[in-house]
Amino acid sequence: AVVSTQSGHYGRGGDREAVQRPDCNSPFESFPDAFRKLMKYHIFFEPDTKDSYLKRVDKLHEEISSKLEKRKENLFKKYHSRVMEDTVRPIPRYTESAITVSMLQRRLVHEKEQLQELKEEVKRAKAAKAREEQRETENVSPNPEGEFD
Repeated sequence: AVVSTQSGHYGRGGDREAVQRPDCNSPFESFPDAFRKLMKYHIFFEPDTKDSYLKRVDKLHEEISSKLEKRKENLFKKYHSRVMEDTVRPIPRYTESAITVSMLQRRLVHEKEQLQELKEEVKRAKAAKAREEQRETENVSPNPEGEFD
């Protein structure tokens, strides 16, 4: 709620600050001045609340609180049962499987190295065979009659 006066606007935050530091030394100069100085005290006005309304609000609060409390208890029971289920399960042997995986990885690396060595050996054998065939063809020369030596 904002009240417009001659000196400016008072919002709720400004009214709270103005009430904390009241101007008690200067008298009211006019009706608009009195209105402006006293209007900031509207923050203390609280309308009367009927007892029936308060009872209804209290009843709703109790209902919602009890529902939330039951929900919290159910969640806790569910969590507790899950924790208990986990304690009954056998413990997996991650260490054994990790060791097995590590050994298989090492074996795979070793086999890849052996395969690479075999490939290089095959290349060398093919190259040696090609050189030997080259030498053989160079050593054989045809006779003028078309026969080989």
